[in-house]
Amino acid sequence: MNKRKAASQTKPSRRVAKKPPHRKGLPGSNARQPLSGTILSSFRVKKTRVKPLNRTARRPAGKSRNGPFGQRSYRVERELPNDRRAGELLRREKEFSEHIIATAQVIILVLDVQGRIVRFNPYLEQISGYRSNEMAGKDWFKSFLPKADRKQIRRLFPKSLRGNSVQGKINAICTKDGSVRMIEWNDTPLRDAAGKITGILAIGRDITNRISAEERITHLNRIQSILGGVDQAIVHLADRQQLLDEVCRVAVERGGFKLSWIGMVSEDGMVEPVAKAGAVEYLDGIVVTVSAKAPEGRGPVGTAIRENRPVVVEDIDCEPSMNPWRSRTRQFGLRHAAAIPIHIAGRVMGAFQVYAPRAGFFDENELGLLKQVGDDISFALTALADVAARKEAEEALRRSERNLAVFFENAPIGLAWLSASGIILRANQTLLDFCGGASSDCLGHSFHEFLVQPSQGYELLGWLGAKKTIRNYRLSIRSQNGEVRYVLLSANSIWNGDQFLYSSIFLRDVTDRVRLEREIVQAGEREHRRIFQDLHDGLGQILVGAAYLANNLQKDLAAKSLPEARQSGRLLELINEATTQTRSLARGLHTLEPEPGGLMLALERLAARTKNTFQIGCHFTCRRPVLIRDNAVAFHLYRIAQEAITNAIKHGKPRHIKISLTEATGRIILAVRDDGHGLPAHPLKKPGMGVRIMNHRAGLIGASLTIQKQPAGGTDVVCTVPLNGEVVRSRLRTGIRRKTKLNEN
Repeated sequence: MNKRKAASQTKPSRRVAKKPPHRKGLPGSNARQPLSGTILSSFRVKKTRVKPLNRTARRPAGKSRNGPFGQRSYRVERELPNDRRAGELLRREKEFSEHIIATAQVIILVLDVQGRIVRFNPYLEQISGYRSNEMAGKDWFKSFLPKADRKQIRRLFPKSLRGNSVQGKINAICTKDGSVRMIEWNDTPLRDAAGKITGILAIGRDITNRISAEERITHLNRIQSILGGVDQAIVHLADRQQLLDEVCRVAVERGGFKLSWIGMVSEDGMVEPVAKAGAVEYLDGIVVTVSAKAPEGRGPVGTAIRENRPVVVEDIDCEPSMNPWRSRTRQFGLRHAAAIPIHIAGRVMGAFQVYAPRAGFFDENELGLLKQVGDDISFALTALADVAARKEAEEALRRSERNLAVFFENAPIGLAWLSASGIILRANQTLLDFCGGASSDCLGHSFHEFLVQPSQGYELLGWLGAKKTIRNYRLSIRSQNGEVRYVLLSANSIWNGDQFLYSSIFLRDVTDRVRLEREIVQAGEREHRRIFQDLHDGLGQILVGAAYLANNLQKDLAAKSLPEARQSGRLLELINEATTQTRSLARGLHTLEPEPGGLMLALERLAARTKNTFQIGCHFTCRRPVLIRDNAVAFHLYRIAQEAITNAIKHGKPRHIKISLTEATGRIILAVRDDGHGLPAHPLKKPGMGVRIMNHRAGLIGASLTIQKQPAGGTDVVCTVPLNGEVVRSRLRTGIRRKTKLNEN
């Protein structure tokens, strides 16, 4: 036993080689590993076996102490006798990987399974402006992606977590300064030793400049395509509307614009869409004007038309002039706009507009091509306008001739063409009805033959020969059956240089109106006579009786020497004054005596009353008696004289007024002349009420009224009444010549 123990004590003991301690920074250590750990895991170290440690360990994603990418720590078991050699090799590989990551011109991004940022490389820091350490743990989608793209891109994330690599996906990211970069991504899932996905490794390439260059080329090609389409439409389409519709369609389908429309300026300054394509709902109820005073006129369309230049809005959301349409453009996703003026025959008549879905859609080169599109549209519209104008002029001429013939024949007023001598050259059916005959009974006959007073026809021809325009001249036409119709005539003459070709006359039948006016006047006269009788027979008699009683009372009181006699005398004076005023009022209501000479007596009283009332010289002259049997005619002449005197006193301030009534060949003339201030130097455009009343009364009796200024000052009002069946001239056969005068000053 002792020998065996001794032998055992002399033999060297067998010891198990101790494993080297974990060094800080190695994949097997518990220290937090840099991004190079992922890349190092793909390298193999010569004669070094890497085994996972704690395969069954489970830690929450993003909080593992086994490395920054969620992979497990590894224990490096050395098979070489020299530990330092292997450690140095691992260190160099780590530094090499870190160098590659730090200098790589691609984005290297690691996300955990929740989409939170674990780390990204300096290249993304340079592009985005964010630091990796400040963004660690934040949601990638909310931090870097545009709000509009988040939901769509987040839906692809579970696909990567299921182990499917996503290659070539392009989306935008937002930088710290608010700019947008376009990135092409290649996503690869990260797995632990057990094969479980612990995150996503995303490699991205910034292709913003490439996309911009491609878009620029695409846009230039699109604008060229628009030019080609427009030129083709100009060659093949002769219809203006079809051409405009085709231009808008080509701009949307070939140019990539979201909306295109053409607007033309209306007479009220509004820009009305005449052709459109794309998101045409944007134009429903739109208000655009060319006036710079209105907000709707300061946008690109109104400015382009008003200032005759192309207008581009790079970003509609940031352009204050687009405020009136802001909600509308956002609703339809419009961010970029351009308006090109359209010319027709050298004048700006509208604009061609295009809208794009994103800001900065095209540059100056594209704008130049787009302006050429506007020039081509202007050229085509000018050519079409010339052709259309010629065709329209020809058609308008034919249409005008047809319409004129239809209007001439069916007009409700009488129409006729008269020669310079008054021969009827052409007449419509209404005029034939006035004359009461067929066409053969009127054409070729003198117009004077159908007038009650032929002298009016000669007077009418004299005015037309003097190139005067006649308005509402009252005439009386006698038809072949003897019926008299009252008409208002308007006429103008047509000349070829100094040659009088013919005149056009227009006749409106006012017979019913004249008869109604006469009935109204007669009713007024009847009312005046009734009031006159009431005043004369009623109130006048009462006042006479009261005066008689007051006179007796005054005498009785005076006989008794009572003091009340003076008061009764005053009462008698008041009653006599009331009686005088009543008689004056009655005479004013009943101005004419119902006899042929009543007008002369009434004018004589009017002159006397004017003289006494206004204390001015006023007298009436009638060298030979003028007898008028129609009391209505005499009444209107009296009222015309009365109104002329009132106007003279009111406006002319005269010292003398002369009223004259004379009878000339075929007519009776009433004249009122004053020596006042005369007519104003600048007559009013619309005559006063007094002048209108005198004209109206003259028209009721078929008379003409003239008001003119005398050369020496003052005004003449002359009313001429033609002698016809209603105005009867009569002379006293006994040869008695009556002449009435008022006492002169």
